[in-house]
Amino acid sequence: ELLNNSLTKTSYNEQLSEMKLNLYFKCLEDYNEDQISSAILKVLKTRKYSSMPQPSDLIECINGPIQDRKLLAWETAKEAIYSNGYYASVSFQDKLINGVIRAMGGWEQFSSMLREEEPFRMKEFLSFYEAYSNSGRACPDHLEGYHERINGVTEKINMIACDYIEKRKQIVIKPNPYDGHFDA
Repeated sequence: ELLNNSLTKTSYNEQLSEMKLNLYFKCLEDYNEDQISSAILKVLKTRKYSSMPQPSDLIECINGPIQDRKLLAWETAKEAIYSNGYYASVSFQDKLINGVIRAMGGWEQFSSMLREEEPFRMKEFLSFYEAYSNSGRACPDHLEGYHERINGVTEKINMIACDYIEKRKQIVIKPNPYDGHFDA
């Protein structure tokens, strides 16, 4: 309702078909109503085109531009090296960072980076972050530190907050009455 009434009828004089509206909802399902409302207002204030904005326009309003996010992710990952070290297993709130660091050789290798390597590793990190962001590829829940690798288990995984990530809506798992499986 929010999307169909606020955006389409009032500003773009366009009525979305049921199929197109369902696609918009599918694209925006990770965001709560307040986030979507704020994004719609921002689009209405700043958009210069007369065409209906795409879901990606709204998502960028919520998440911020990829250029900003990947730099903030790099800074968060670098700070985590100093506060957690090589031995600890870690999990970033921004799961893309977990995927990027795993692709770069894992937490042990990443956290062992030398100062001289930093500009090159930063370039690699930023490229991987953008690629992972655009791919929708699954990322690991955590990154294995030295102790977990040697012992095969870990007693503690250090959670790394990412202050640039807005809280997503809570996903409620409910049974699908048609097939008995569970849906989000």
